[in-house]
Amino acid sequence: MPNKKILQLAITLIAFYIFSPAKAQTYSIQSLNGKKVDISLSYKSFNKRLTISCLQDTLYLNEYTGTKKVSILADKFLQITYGLRAGTGLELQNTAIISVANNKIKVSLLIQSYVNGLSPVPGNTTAIGEEWLYELKINVNERENHIHKLAVDIHQQQKSTLHPRINYNTRKQVFLTFDSKQYIFYSDYEYIDKSFAIFDNQNHNISSRHIKEASPVITLGEEKYYYLKDEWYKADYQGRLYKEYYR
Repeated sequence: MPNKKILQLAITLIAFYIFSPAKAQTYSIQSLNGKKVDISLSYKSFNKRLTISCLQDTLYLNEYTGTKKVSILADKFLQITYGLRAGTGLELQNTAIISVANNKIKVSLLIQSYVNGLSPVPGNTTAIGEEWLYELKINVNERENHIHKLAVDIHQQQKSTLHPRINYNTRKQVFLTFDSKQYIFYSDYEYIDKSFAIFDNQNHNISSRHIKEASPVITLGEEKYYYLKDEWYKADYQGRLYKEYYR
């Protein structure tokens, strides 16, 4: 009987965490149309996504594991840094910059902002053979209270005890410009005329699409992002595109 009561208690606790209402945090910013708006961030246990709500609009950030930092930039942008699901020995974080225009949530920026990985020495799992780091820090450049650029500091480092010749430690700064018509930050425009494999992070499907347009892009070191049909996509090393949020 005691074991049965313990089992029932465990089931009750699990059900509570699964079906209990999500806890929300609310932040006030100024919309890009000049009105004060409230943005709500909420997470429900085990659903692997962060819910962003404002007015009648809702957006979901996928593969979410926890919020690292939230800050307001220039009164008009909400910066959210959050953890992502990752494999053993790997830590990943994304940073999203959210704005509001015409009563809609805008993803002004969504980039991978932190990668820290470790791999052991072959045959010795207690010793670190390689370690690599990719870290971004975002700063706002303002003029007369109107944001016009983001300064992004890029730090990349690799340390290998087996192959020290491939070690490096680099720092670089790039600037992203704000497009006041599309409400996004970008580094350049690129004319695209090719087919991409596109991975749907919500349904885990892969589709093919031919893109032929001049697209805003963000290039941060070896990482590249495309703004296509009003959505941000991350390119992987094989040229596939991933969208890491959905409505």
